[in-house]
Formats: sequence, C-alpha cells, structure tokens
Amino acid sequence: MIVFKKAWRRKKPSSKRSIYSNVEALKLAWFVMRCPTLADACAELRRVADTLPADEGRGWGSMMRMLAAGLEAGTAPFAIFTDGNMKLSFTSFSALPIVTCPGAGECAEWCYSKKAWRTPNGFLRQVQNTLLLRFRKRAVIDAWKAIPEGLVVRLYVDGDFDSMETLQFWFNLCNGRPDLSVYGYSKSWELFLDWHDQGRPFPANYGVNVSNGSKYGPELEQRMLELSVARERFVAVEIDPKFFRKEKGYDRYADPAYHRAVREAAMRMGYGKVLSCSGSCFNCVSHKGRNAHACGERLPDGSFLFTGLVAIGNHG
Repeated sequence: MIVFKKAWRRKKPSSKRSIYSNVEALKLAWFVMRCPTLADACAELRRVADTLPADEGRGWGSMMRMLAAGLEAGTAPFAIFTDGNMKLSFTSFSALPIVTCPGAGECAEWCYSKKAWRTPNGFLRQVQNTLLLRFRKRAVIDAWKAIPEGLVVRLYVDGDFDSMETLQFWFNLCNGRPDLSVYGYSKSWELFLDWHDQGRPFPANYGVNVSNGSKYGPELEQRMLELSVARERFVAVEIDPKFFRKEKGYDRYADPAYHRAVREAAMRMGYGKVLSCSGSCFNCVSHKGRNAHACGERLPDGSFLFTGLVAIGNHG
C-alpha cells in the first residue's frame, strides 16, 4: 500500500451529507493513479464508501462498492465506451482528468472535466477506465473491438495520454481499426514529440487538436503543430462570466453575443480569426450540404476538413 506524504483521513460525515466533494474526489483520483495493484484500489474504494452516508443503492457509497466488486470479479460495471448524446454525438472514452494529464498547466485550475464529478456515475466511470488501462487492458481492447464499424471515436473526453505506454496502446488499437475515425484533444505534447522523434508513424485514422493551458511553452506548441497528426489548436479563452449564468432557458451557444465574445477574446490573445465552438459536435461546419465537425473530420485523401483554430469560452 502506498503511503502519501499527507495521508487523507475523514471523520464520519453527518447523515445530512449527500455530496462527495471535488477535493475528496481528486485525492481518490491520485490514489488510483499511484496504487500498486488493482486490489489496493478496490480496498480504498470500499474504505471511502464506509465513510459515506447510507444511501438507497445508487449513491456514492453503494456505487463505489459496486465498482470494487465488479473489478474484483473481472467485469466493468460502467460502460467503457459511451455512446453519443445531443452535444457529443460520437463514441467516446474518458479517464480521470488532471492525474492522467502530464502536460496540464493552468488548465488544471478550471478543468471542465471535473463537472463529471458531480455524480457518482461520471466520476466512477473515469475511475474504472483509469484502472482498466493500468491493470486490465484486455477489457478495453475487447470493448474497442465491439465498436460498430465506421464510427467516430473521441479519445479522450476527459483525461489524457498519461505515458508512452498508454500512447502506444491507443495507437496500436487505432491501427487495428482503420474503419474508425478517431480524434481528440491533448496537452501531452512531449509524448507525441518523443513518438515522432523515434521515427514512429502516427495512425492514419487519428488526429489531435492541440489544447492550450498546458505547462509547455510556445516552442513545444509549434513543434506539436508541425506534426502530421495535429489538426490545429483548440483553445479556451476567458470571457465574461455572465455567459455562464444558470438562467432558465438561457443557452450561451445559441447567443450570438457569446460567440462574438469568444472571437474577440481570441483576437486579444493574439490568435487571430477563430471558429467559435458551437457546443454541438457534428453541427459546427458544413461540407457538401451536410453537417460535419471541425475538430477531427477528414477528407477522402486523409487531410483534415477544417484546418483553422477553434475556440471556446472558458467554461471551467
């Protein structure tokens, strides 16, 4: 069992407690990334569950125990790959954010992926997938093989390539499924550049958007943008918080003022002309009379359909 410099201990919470905080979730996330065995992770899930209030079977404690039991039995209680929804209309994979992101810089402070930690389903799916990548890759491989032909797959919605081993794992899977169109966003630039410097080819069906907010400087960013696998940058820009208000019926993506604010913020940051993310993938650009997505769609010759910079309002 790994012992941390600041071991985390919690008093028994009151019966009124109903939310597992982001602070506690991050501590568990770091444990998941550092624990030496899957058994240690399952034991920690149960230990944390025992400190939480009793629930009716779908709360934090019960679902932590369910995840531990499933992993011990060799199953995945949560879907490894998730199907699309109205916003993210593609098959996707997520892992724990921040702790799997070696290139994270200021983005760790406003990481939108932590919004998934509001519910046990979102957070524990990330925990599960992170553990499967570390200790049971076969489960991920089998789920990958089961993806229907010809789909678009996003790696990662949450999390990032945490090591060269993980990068190679996914690139091997991409090469094995040329029928899939795979793309994502990454700040793990050193891993991509090391791969390139070793003379290793990138999968023809994978493309990456270069995310801002990393710990790396402009020199590494420029080298990353010159890679054949890189589409362009996808950047988060600071805009007026009023566009993130919870007013009933308000949708910032339907507000022309929001998109204008995004473009103006990008100009102030020196990015020049940008496409403001529509908030709905497969519905942001058009190609030959049909909806298409700017961040990863390719033309028949293998080139990217859209090669411009995409920006979104800081929504952390």
